[in-house]
Amino acid sequence: MAAVEDTRHLDSSAFVREALRIVGPAEPGDVALDLPCGAGRHARHLADLGYRVIGADIDQSCLETARRESVLQADAIEWRQLDARAELPFAIETFAVAAVVDYVDLDLLPRLVTLLKPGGYLIFQTFSNRGGNWTDLPKAGQAKHAVVDARALRYRERAAGPAEVDRVTVRGLWQRDG
Repeated sequence: MAAVEDTRHLDSSAFVREALRIVGPAEPGDVALDLPCGAGRHARHLADLGYRVIGADIDQSCLETARRESVLQADAIEWRQLDARAELPFAIETFAVAAVVDYVDLDLLPRLVTLLKPGGYLIFQTFSNRGGNWTDLPKAGQAKHAVVDARALRYRERAAGPAEVDRVTVRGLWQRDG
C-alpha cells in the first residue's frame, strides 16, 4: 500500500517545505518567527510542526486574513503588527527558526540571525522573477554575504531580469553558529 502524502502544507513554498524537512519538528519550547507573514501560510506550517509561532506583518488586513485562516492553530500562533524595517521587539537568541519569504530586505537578515538561538535556522526566499519586479531583487552574492555568524546549509541563486543587471532570486537556509 502506498504511503499517503500529507498535503496540508502544499500552499507553503516548496523551498520552505524542503528547508523545514531539514530543520525538523520543534523541540519543547521552540519559538519560530514568520516575518513578514502575509496571510500566514508558513506560520501555520510551523505551528503544525510543533513550534510556538509569532507571525508578524505591517499590513493589518493580512493579519486579519491570517487569523481567519488559522483557527485550528489559534493557540500556537500569535499575530503581531510590526514593520520588518524597524527595530524588532524581540530579545536576542529567542527563536529556533526565522522565515522570510517573498520579501527582500537584506539588512533584515543579519538582524534576524542575532534573534536566533545558537543552532537556530534562518529560511530566506525572495519573490519570483515576474514582470519588472527583478529591479527589487538582490544582486548575485549579496544575500549570501549579508548573513553572518551562520553557515549556509542550502543556497541557490537564479538569474533574474536582464543579464547586465546581475539580479537573482534567492533560496537560502542557514544555521546560526552554535
